[in-house]
Amino acid sequence: MMLAAIGNEGEAKLDDFLEEAVAREVLYLRFEEYRRFADAYQCPLDCSGNSSAERRVELADGRAIRFVRLNSALICSRRKDEKGNLLLGARQRVMNEAIGEELVVLTHHPLDWYADSAETKRFLRSRARVFISGHEHLAAVDVQNVEPGRDLMMLAAGATTPDSFDDTYTYAYNIIQFDWDENDDALAVTLYARAWNDDMKRFESDDVRLGGHGQRTVLGSPNFLKATRPSIGTRVKTGQDVEPASVEIILPPEEEMTGSSRVDETEYQNLHLRFFRDLTEGERLRILVELDAVPNENMDHFTHETESKLFRNIAKMNRFDQLREKVEEALTKRKINKDNQ
Repeated sequence: MMLAAIGNEGEAKLDDFLEEAVAREVLYLRFEEYRRFADAYQCPLDCSGNSSAERRVELADGRAIRFVRLNSALICSRRKDEKGNLLLGARQRVMNEAIGEELVVLTHHPLDWYADSAETKRFLRSRARVFISGHEHLAAVDVQNVEPGRDLMMLAAGATTPDSFDDTYTYAYNIIQFDWDENDDALAVTLYARAWNDDMKRFESDDVRLGGHGQRTVLGSPNFLKATRPSIGTRVKTGQDVEPASVEIILPPEEEMTGSSRVDETEYQNLHLRFFRDLTEGERLRILVELDAVPNENMDHFTHETESKLFRNIAKMNRFDQLREKVEEALTKRKINKDNQ
């Protein structure tokens, strides 16, 4: 009924639901399993109707790209007439710019699947440097000159495994390289297209799609030009035996693991992954109860966010080792029970 109401009344109704905590939880309940998967990899799904933009990659001194993820499946259903009727919503269209930083926007559905595509495109032309979409199986690239010094690359990534295989729809994928062009002080994007050669049973360079393998495009990047120009030679080098670019992951304040505890970040991330990926909901709840992490008061909405906060609280209280032991015990117990069956 909620999706039907949004479909009938549009963005205004979506905004109404997003204003209410319970309605938001119901709307995002369909993504429950995906939320667990994404959160375990520190790629959390925003559940307030906003975009997610926590990943920033430095290309050179004072030059970076930020990946903005949009949830185009927000009001997806099983209807067959969804093209042109999906909504991103006003909250997701907000894309914050920063000096020295260009935006790479990622989403599943192409623009023409949205009822609010016209307004979304205006924001993209104003804010983004690259827009990458999937869903449709043919790869394509279009570089638009929005105004002098400002370009927008629209990249349809295609599909690795199309529904059918022939000369048009083949198995294909792309490797995308981002770097800083020192000459133009701009974002450069190189597309390495790969396609399946069925005669040789292998992927090879694709010189047909996306303008050919290794096609490099320098995009007019106004946010780079607003910042102090880096010195020549500060570009992050690429290739073998070279340190990878610095990737900064800035989670929302409630996602940060702060406090007096000293926990190795890698160990924390690995245990967080195992906790949500490998344990059942019942096993996770049992561990939280055994560690006295669950408040005594009645919790009406024991959600994924609640579990994540309790997990962090345990680590903050210098009980990370106990938490790890409980996870190991649960997995060992499950293995023993399986072997005895």
